[in-house]
Amino acid sequence: MVPTRAPAVTESPSGRKARVMPPTLFAGLLAVTVVSGLALPGAGLDHLALRIAGIALIAAGAALNLWSDGQLKRASTTVKPDVLPTALVSTGAFRLTRNPMYLGMAAILAGVALALGSLLGLGGAAVFAVLTDRLYIAREQANLAAAFGAAYDEYRRAVRRWV
Repeated sequence: MVPTRAPAVTESPSGRKARVMPPTLFAGLLAVTVVSGLALPGAGLDHLALRIAGIALIAAGAALNLWSDGQLKRASTTVKPDVLPTALVSTGAFRLTRNPMYLGMAAILAGVALALGSLLGLGGAAVFAVLTDRLYIAREQANLAAAFGAAYDEYRRAVRRWV
């Protein structure tokens, strides 16, 4: 599907802006994951196969983020959750999940926890997914619905939120 265009608007319908942006939330939870993994070495998941799986998850998450960010840039639309988008991107990574960048960040967090062998660190990925769902995704869905109406409804029915 070719990106659908909407008129440029600089603020969400609610007029509220997120206090903490997704990359900041991700960075904070990444720091907690790394510190917990280093402070409690080998606590829980100390197995070579899990470490390899963690590295693969980190690579897959980073690739997913770069791919989807590139798609949004090519469509000249925003990545900011509190700004009305100007294009509905439904191809590439967005054909697989409605939230590829959040999924990529969650995969990186889980991958770091596995690579460090930290069972506790896996909680960071879960916390990220829950907070992202509550703080950003609901607002983004409202913005997409406001900007694209029926086209977004069709996309939402066709593509899952996460995977």
